[in-house]
Amino acid sequence: MMTLVLVLGACVHAGQPPSTPTAASDAPPASGPPDSPAPGTTWEFIQQKYRAAPVYPQHARDLGIEGDCSVKILIARTGIPVSYEIAECPKELQQAAVDAAMASTFYPRATDAKPELVAFKYVYHFNLTPLTK
Repeated sequence: MMTLVLVLGACVHAGQPPSTPTAASDAPPASGPPDSPAPGTTWEFIQQKYRAAPVYPQHARDLGIEGDCSVKILIARTGIPVSYEIAECPKELQQAAVDAAMASTFYPRATDAKPELVAFKYVYHFNLTPLTK
């Protein structure tokens, strides 16, 4: 079985407030591990309903820690994340990246009108330097 891993990204800058949820009505599955994700998945079939922004941890700010966090996410047939794996991330930023990944929701990917599981990698960028306009 083949799983295509997609890489997306989001930036978090010190001093910028996180976005607030608009709607997240999906509930996690009641029991059992998810099946394997659909092979040949591409991002054009996966769209976010809500992208939760990570909150930059204060202790990481105080220590001057910046970095990228890659989180592998498995999206259920209902469009909610059901599991994650940290691929790469400074220890002090891991929980913020995981919390944001698991709070995001997606439109289910469907083939032949049947929802499928999807796995992809999302990259969160934590930067202490604010964006300039």
